[in-house]
Amino acid sequence: LLAGREGEVGIAAVNGPSAVVVSGAEKAVEEIAQVLAERGVRTRRLRVSHAFHSPLMEPMLAEFGAVLGSLTFAEPSIPVVSNVTGRVAEPGLLADPAYWVRHVREAVRFADGVSAARAAGATVFVEVGPDATLTALAQQTLTGEEVCVSAAGRMREERTGKASGRHGMAPGEVGGFVSALARLHTCGVTVEWSAYFADVATRDVDLPTYAFQHERYWITSGHVPGDMNAAGLGTVDHPLLSAVTEVAGGESMLFSGRLSLGAQPWLADHVVNGAVVLPG
Repeated sequence: LLAGREGEVGIAAVNGPSAVVVSGAEKAVEEIAQVLAERGVRTRRLRVSHAFHSPLMEPMLAEFGAVLGSLTFAEPSIPVVSNVTGRVAEPGLLADPAYWVRHVREAVRFADGVSAARAAGATVFVEVGPDATLTALAQQTLTGEEVCVSAAGRMREERTGKASGRHGMAPGEVGGFVSALARLHTCGVTVEWSAYFADVATRDVDLPTYAFQHERYWITSGHVPGDMNAAGLGTVDHPLLSAVTEVAGGESMLFSGRLSLGAQPWLADHVVNGAVVLPG
């Protein structure tokens, strides 16, 4: 769709697998949007003041570069993912004025940047801004990944213009900020709650415990294991026989015991054809 319109329109941003921004001359962009609509692709016009990241920015690049040349840049103190390259910025890249000229003209590779951060080991993504637009876009790119994505300023539409509340925030902003902190807390991120409550008289309290009522439902045995009396037997003092019971209906007695080479090793003294025979 961009063929033949190189000087009028271009890709301004790749924000996700299904979120691409086309920017440039109004007529050319509308024609592309019309073709996409006919193909069943949903499009939405962005509310912006200029056709950023498009060929229409080229007339200002030289003057913009001259202004940048008068500034002093320093290396970042933390790793920064470049929206121009879609990778972690190499040393010297962000301190080069020419890089920021490219940043105005070239496409924003946000989706590639999110993937690069994930590949570098990032598992928590936080959007700090007026809404949650980038959060939704990041979630598209990170679908299927075990990561935490949260927005810290998604209450812009609830601003009332009233006096600011805590920390200089409007009520809606506080709600969005605290919701983001809670989301991060549930993701395992350490939140410095003492800093948040620094201007509030708070104290730690113990959560109420549950009064467990311990009650056993196991049937209590009335005898100890190994007690012959529990089986209707009486014990006898005999080297071989261990229990005795009186046979019902008569005066005879039944004796029982267990013979084994382990308990009576002397039985091995009487072996006939390899078999232990109990001596008479």
